[in-house]
Amino acid sequence: MRTVKKLRLDNANTGSWRSFSLNSEGAERMATGAATSDRGDTVEMEDPASRFQVQKHSWEGLRNIIHGSRKNSGLIVSKAPHDFQFVQKTDESSPHSHRLYYLGMPYGSRENSLLYSEIPRKVRKEALLLLSWKQMLDHFQATPHHGVYSREEELLRERKRLGVFGITSYDFHSESGLFLFQASNSLFHCRDGGKNGFMVSPMKPLEIKTQCSGPRMDPKICPADPAFFSFINNSDLWVANIETGEERRLTFCHRGLSSVLEDPRSAGVATFVIQEEFDRFTGYWWCPTASWEGSEGHKTLRILYEEVDESEVEVIHVPSPALEERKTDSYRYPRTGSKNPKIALKLAEFQTDSQGKIILTQEKELVQPFSTLFPKVEYIARAGWTRDGKYAWAMLLDRPQQRLQLVFLPPALFIPTTANEEQREAFARAVPRNIQPYVVYEEVTDVWINVHDIFYPFPQSEGEDELCFIRANECKTGFCHLYKVTALLKPSGYDWDEPFSPSEDEFKCPIKEEIALTSGEWEVLARHGSKLQHAQGRRDCGVDRLDTLWVQAGYRGYSEYALLDAGGWGLAHSQHRLELSSVNLFLLHKTTCPWESGLSAYCGIVRQLPPRAHPPTPAPGGLGTEAAAIGRRKRTCHCPKHTRCTQLQVLQRAPLIRLPDSQCHTSISAPWTRGRR
Repeated sequence: MRTVKKLRLDNANTGSWRSFSLNSEGAERMATGAATSDRGDTVEMEDPASRFQVQKHSWEGLRNIIHGSRKNSGLIVSKAPHDFQFVQKTDESSPHSHRLYYLGMPYGSRENSLLYSEIPRKVRKEALLLLSWKQMLDHFQATPHHGVYSREEELLRERKRLGVFGITSYDFHSESGLFLFQASNSLFHCRDGGKNGFMVSPMKPLEIKTQCSGPRMDPKICPADPAFFSFINNSDLWVANIETGEERRLTFCHRGLSSVLEDPRSAGVATFVIQEEFDRFTGYWWCPTASWEGSEGHKTLRILYEEVDESEVEVIHVPSPALEERKTDSYRYPRTGSKNPKIALKLAEFQTDSQGKIILTQEKELVQPFSTLFPKVEYIARAGWTRDGKYAWAMLLDRPQQRLQLVFLPPALFIPTTANEEQREAFARAVPRNIQPYVVYEEVTDVWINVHDIFYPFPQSEGEDELCFIRANECKTGFCHLYKVTALLKPSGYDWDEPFSPSEDEFKCPIKEEIALTSGEWEVLARHGSKLQHAQGRRDCGVDRLDTLWVQAGYRGYSEYALLDAGGWGLAHSQHRLELSSVNLFLLHKTTCPWESGLSAYCGIVRQLPPRAHPPTPAPGGLGTEAAAIGRRKRTCHCPKHTRCTQLQVLQRAPLIRLPDSQCHTSISAPWTRGRR
């Protein structure tokens, strides 16, 4: 029961009442008989559980509620900052330690733009710091004139559900400070940071001229050499040099015909199914490292890309009122139960000389056809590279989406593409026997697998046959949780010039160790960090299912959890971590009201904790004082069965560990967190 004070208002609205809750101090004064007001009556309120009774609505009322909810959520999404990038400042005399870049909608504008905020070097611990928004670009209009987008841009905006205008995405190279983004049916770049230092006033971005016809989609900066960037033009992969303006086409799948029926192949483009079902909107991935070959030291850069053949996919004709000359527009659309596109993973390589000029380009394919190596694979859900560039990786799904395989592919497994069968056999014969694909992880379920982005491979030492990575799995317990997996890479030896028919478990690697980093009846939604593991998840009890951010230290045997959440602040869709020596910083976005938008930093939250070999001794006296201390936090549980903090129910399942005050993440008097084996 809650004790409240009701006061009669002495104004025009005589007879109305205003209620307010009493804090612990006010309740104590009430208990001692201290006067709190000259006029008023003390009453007992109903149980908090009554607030969660479902109210009945008519169909018209439900329709209005849904319409208002969608309108408000659209306002929140359009105004919320996103796509954060942190850059550390090396000048010790500067009052700011880092600069934070992101996309957002400035005040008084209707377009998304590049913004930045300065993070002070000295921040009071456990303070809620409000960051000011500053514009990077000076009077730049990113939306095309009259709002006319190209056909490719319109389709991408529809599939991404984009309702905002302006700059909707960008690529950033931290070492050089290079920004690359698409705007006004063209590509632009600018620099901030790097060897040129940080700007103090808005800048004018520079347009990148081109000889290509049609829009340049999905631009990306080469991580190994920021002088080069890539893009998709007419369903093929291109590369260009920002400094010299040189452009080079890397793939030759599309023939540039106007008819969809006669031109079904593409390279580096995510198909309709992949975009709609798996939220993957790119079809190529840069290798993060370069290699030097030959005595002249030519640099080789690589791009992994997906090649698609939609010749067997049905073509549908959709009426389009925006078209004047044609009555309908044609699309490849795989109906339910019909054939999907044929897919393959390939490499595009090019070499540059010491002047940065492209001297050689080459397409490479797998030593055996993709459909032969992985006969049951229907979708490439995710792909990329390890940070050291030793392996390309891909998450492969079968058609029922009940079996997912995480496959590692060494670059030596790809051979030059040629139409001559004798040359192809010679290239295949030259591939070493110990070079093969590695299926390092597999998920199998009888329902379906939810695809996500939670995958973090650790660097592999030279000559080591073990591969460690962090991966989320939902099939083991029914809840999505993090696991640290160690797989053994044991080559079997293959003659790649011979006919090949793989078994169901071909290339599967033995798992040496799999450690559950998180567990319980809650789900991990995101993963941030490496040595210090951060997970956003739903871990509260009862009806209060607010997303919270948790931190976990240590990977071996024993883990320590701590809640990272500023009271009264909800977590945005993206939480980004910033290393401040031994203290981490998280961004929280206030979205309690659709017309309010604020970007804040919750600083000095937690320090990195050393891993423990065994669990500590439980606190004496059970939960008692410790649980009461945690229960005094402002964020209370609304579950009818609990009257204290939402963490109280969770804490009762594991012993409490006392942390030093310097490692405490909340402002409670007794900093305790939970332990778990």
